[in-house]
Amino acid sequence: MQIGGHPDTDDAHQNWIKLKEHDLEFPVEEDRRIFKYLDDFYGQMSAPPDISIVREYFEKKDDIEAVSRINELVKVQSYIRANFLSIVRSEQDAQMMKSFIHL
Repeated sequence: MQIGGHPDTDDAHQNWIKLKEHDLEFPVEEDRRIFKYLDDFYGQMSAPPDISIVREYFEKKDDIEAVSRINELVKVQSYIRANFLSIVRSEQDAQMMKSFIHL
């Protein structure tokens, strides 16, 4: 998602590609719903939506939890390129370790 045009369209799209290349789980239900929306959006538009469009979609569905989660995302710093990839890989490693420990 873009928040006020950040990250720029190319960087946001590259982030999406990197995210899709990694098998991350979303343990929080509203994160899964937001991810599904973004997956559908990128599949149709091949470009990132602005956060206001995503928020509006969930407001119309009266999905208070997803709207609350989106409002939290506004406050986080956006990362691109190697920094974003590092975070995705770190999260994937943490999820794999947690899965391994629970076996």
